[in-house]
Amino acid sequence: MLIPMRDQWFRRFGWIFSPVSWQGWFALLLCLLFCIQAVSVESYGASSSIAAVFGAFPFIVSTFGILFWIASKTSDSKGL
Repeated sequence: MLIPMRDQWFRRFGWIFSPVSWQGWFALLLCLLFCIQAVSVESYGASSSIAAVFGAFPFIVSTFGILFWIASKTSDSKGL
């Protein structure tokens, strides 16, 4: 049996989710910190900054894909 959440972490605005609670902001901050770390690790051996971004691209896309999934599960289903 599923128990409904009391608090919403995100609010939906069309295709975009905006954090509305501390849990949502924390999840967004973790994703941003991970992406910054991924780009910095990739830039260590890269020949240019664009090569570092392209090297970290799979990590960035998958991280924000997971964040989008979390946001869709922790937001209101009505949207705007």
